[in-house]
Amino acid sequence: MVYRIYVEKKPGFDGEAQGLKHELVELVGIKGLKALRLLNRYDVEGIDRDLFEKAIPTVFSEPPVDVTYTELPTAKTVFAVEYLPGQFDQRADSASECIQLLSQGERPSVRSARIYLLDGELSAEDLEAIKKYVINPVEAREASLDTRDTLKMEFAVPTAVETLNGFCALDDAALENFRNEKGLAMDHADIVFCQNYFKSEQRDPTITEIRLIDTYWSDHCRHTTFGTILNDVKIDDEVVQAAFDRYMALRAETGRDKKNRTLMDLATIGAKALKQRGILQNLDESEEINACTVKIKCDVDGELQDWLFLFKNETHNHPTEIEPFGGAATCIGGAIRDPLSGRSYVYQAMRVTGALRPFWPYAPFGFSPNAHFIAAGISLAALSFLGFDGMSTLAEETHEPEKNIGRGILIALCAIIIVFVAQTYIAAIVQPDWANTDPDMGFFDSVMLVGGPVFYKIMLVINIVAIGIANIMNAQMASSRLLYSMGRDGVIPKAFGKVHPKYQTPWFSAVFLGVVTLCLSIPMGDKMTQLAGLVNFGALASFILLNFAVFLFFFIREKKRNTFGDIVKYLICPWIGIAILVYVFTGFETMTYIVGIVWLILGLIVGAVKSKGFKEVPEAFKHLEV
Repeated sequence: MVYRIYVEKKPGFDGEAQGLKHELVELVGIKGLKALRLLNRYDVEGIDRDLFEKAIPTVFSEPPVDVTYTELPTAKTVFAVEYLPGQFDQRADSASECIQLLSQGERPSVRSARIYLLDGELSAEDLEAIKKYVINPVEAREASLDTRDTLKMEFAVPTAVETLNGFCALDDAALENFRNEKGLAMDHADIVFCQNYFKSEQRDPTITEIRLIDTYWSDHCRHTTFGTILNDVKIDDEVVQAAFDRYMALRAETGRDKKNRTLMDLATIGAKALKQRGILQNLDESEEINACTVKIKCDVDGELQDWLFLFKNETHNHPTEIEPFGGAATCIGGAIRDPLSGRSYVYQAMRVTGALRPFWPYAPFGFSPNAHFIAAGISLAALSFLGFDGMSTLAEETHEPEKNIGRGILIALCAIIIVFVAQTYIAAIVQPDWANTDPDMGFFDSVMLVGGPVFYKIMLVINIVAIGIANIMNAQMASSRLLYSMGRDGVIPKAFGKVHPKYQTPWFSAVFLGVVTLCLSIPMGDKMTQLAGLVNFGALASFILLNFAVFLFFFIREKKRNTFGDIVKYLICPWIGIAILVYVFTGFETMTYIVGIVWLILGLIVGAVKSKGFKEVPEAFKHLEV
């Protein structure tokens, strides 16, 4: 069943109706129009009566400013206007969506129409003028006032495409009649050109082919208006005449007297004169008539290259303004077309699409992977958040460490992953120009764009405090415990194994780390990045050896491979870890490899000496139970 409701603005809120009445009287000249009322009509199908009644004061109207009718009010003249079939009806679509939200059920069908109630002595010519003024035939039509049995629309099945039999045999007069009869945008010379082409094909065209050619040869696509030749110019305004005289003088100055006078020539004569006078030296000349390019030098990876800086105003014509969803799309089309044609690289545009998918251009479908680049990025991402594993060194100071240490590591790791991914995604939306972003200040640049200088300062303080806490937690707590255990086991001087008598913390190791950190930070200065890379090299090497040690000890030596769980823990997981780490391992600089490998070799030599060729357990570890 189809339910219908009429909605009208209350007096005092009917500004649109009063404004339209004023336009019809003053602009169109309908002096007999005494009153005009505007109503929105809604037809709904696919819901029950109760839901429809609930929707009247919540979806279709606002009770404080609207009045509703179940029957159409009377007036001397009444007509309705609705969108053409296939046109997007924003009002009906929004109403349908709101009803679905209200019911949490299926989405109903909704059609809307605008009802015009006119009072006054109006002739047939007046009514025709009013309808012509308010009805845009490209998108709308006059609608019936009758009730509907259903909102379902039946569309005619398209017939076979018409072939224009005899087109190639038409003479000039018949071609001109054909062009006028079909309402084509092309001129006579264009239609003659088309005829000659299809003569060469030895066939008549279809109406689709003619319409397609006519569309691409339209004023919008060829800008024929700009190329219109101005043979006879008559100007009544003195100021405009003076400007035109100056244009003619510039034509003579630039030697363009024998060129056709066109609107484009009129628009570009100033730039041509400036160039001839030597004032405009970097202008690029081309056949393009809706863009401007200037020659510039661009720094590309330290090399100055010749580039063209293009200014383009992409417009739209009326059909694209109303299709498909009520907004012009040709500016998007131009932004796509120009780069594909090789004419330009789009740096900025008025419209932005895909803003919530900042990583889409780098997806596997359109991204040529750079293994070194990805590995370097992963190493930075992973190793920048090292520290969560440091809590394992606090096992001796933790209540029920067998439970809480592993749980804490997993919680910390999950939190880091969520925060890191969210931060990176949001930063990519806020600051998409990642190629020109300083890695050290990228976060704060994004903060400045989002919240301004005040938010920038707040986040700066928060980061300083957070980094300080993180360094204390990681360096002073975790690392001091490692030194403590090594000092206690006699691997390094026993002073590192000292514990504070009151607080029971490894104070000597903590103080030592603080002093070393302070001493390194001063002389290293801007070399801290290289030092960090070296530390990351050592960390990755240790993690690789650790995974291999798990596999070697448990799977090979202890033969723990009887169950599926053993295979996963001691075979699959260690080698997955090794594979990932080896891949990330490829992201370091050459000097890091050199120093790191030397460092690793020295460590292996020391280990071999202490273990007598890795045959004996060092003295410090003999008392440990595995």
